[in-house]
Amino acid sequence: MPNRYIRDSLNMSKSLGAVSLLAEVLFTHLILAADDYGRYISEPQMLRGLLFSARPNLNAEQVAGALQELERERMIRQYYANERTYLWIVNWSKYQRARAKCSKFPAPNLDDASICKQMQADAADNDNEHDRDNADSIDAIMRKGSL
Repeated sequence: MPNRYIRDSLNMSKSLGAVSLLAEVLFTHLILAADDYGRYISEPQMLRGLLFSARPNLNAEQVAGALQELERERMIRQYYANERTYLWIVNWSKYQRARAKCSKFPAPNLDDASICKQMQADAADNDNEHDRDNADSIDAIMRKGSL
């Protein structure tokens, strides 16, 4: 299983602050379980079994509700391919590195205009935010005198 990075900025996420605790925990589990392209199965019964096997009181309906919350906040996108439902984590490439040459799961249909526009907006936001993150990191190192 690949290593994943979870930055402390997640603690201040407005999107995570707008969802239930279950949706927040689900999102964290999805980060750990997704492939190198931020894709994973999005079937509530499967997710309940794969990600919450130690929580027998949690049911598929609760997981489905948490998925809807995450999608409402544009943290994930669900899509249908090969007779199954999948998801991709919207800002995946902003925080994670792909090492695999190909995804374990099919790609979303990028012909959908709304997905294309959102991906372009996310890419622009990612570039700007990545530049700010790098500048902040360099400033912090310079203040510590580590550079």
